[in-house]
Amino acid sequence: MVDIRDDLRSAKPEKFSGLNFKRWQKQMTFWLTTLGLMSVLEYESASKETSTPTETSTTTSSTPSKPTKDQDYLCLNRILSALSDTLYDIYCEFDSAKELWEALETEYGFDDVDIHRFSASSFYNFKMVDNIPIGDQLHIFQNHIRYLEFKGSKFSDEFKVSNLIDKLPPGWSDFARELRHNQSSLTLNNAIVKVRIENEHRKNERYLEQRVYSLLEQVLGFLRLDWLSVCLAWLGGLRWLDL
Repeated sequence: MVDIRDDLRSAKPEKFSGLNFKRWQKQMTFWLTTLGLMSVLEYESASKETSTPTETSTTTSSTPSKPTKDQDYLCLNRILSALSDTLYDIYCEFDSAKELWEALETEYGFDDVDIHRFSASSFYNFKMVDNIPIGDQLHIFQNHIRYLEFKGSKFSDEFKVSNLIDKLPPGWSDFARELRHNQSSLTLNNAIVKVRIENEHRKNERYLEQRVYSLLEQVLGFLRLDWLSVCLAWLGGLRWLDL
């Protein structure tokens, strides 16, 4: 008698380490399908496809039901379990299976042949700037590293971290100095996580600053109105005296 648990174990793909994403993605799709979890990732797109006006009455019964929290949790952790330790450390903060899946597609979903768009010279000339989202530029930096390692280059983590720090935007100079102090104890993935956390802090600070400025403008607006009303009342009093 065939044990279905053996089939499920054999269907699980090897841990994804950053290369051959599309092959890994197909294997993951098969594994998640055998586990009955692929619907968690397909729910949104499927529900959109089945909601055309002319088919409302005939498609209602086939519209997939919204995944439960337990299903999403199981799917999320199945995907995380199929990542290498270094990638797990980067993506373990996600709390939605679909968001994690889409983040991986965005990061690694291009054809592996596209990696040849990069070159050693373009890597050394690459420098991050302040007017482009740091997340997009980290992605480009990682692709450069992938290209060089794909071509057979071997770099220590200290070398990669040092290059990352050197290529941070000018507006990140203070943070770069902080990273430099701990450079020898950081892996590239550790450093990238720290940059992303710092970026989130900066986004929150900018949001708070915008809220403070908005509130100040409202307060000043009220003060101007109050001052104007006082002046008008005073002028009205002068006219009354003249009478």
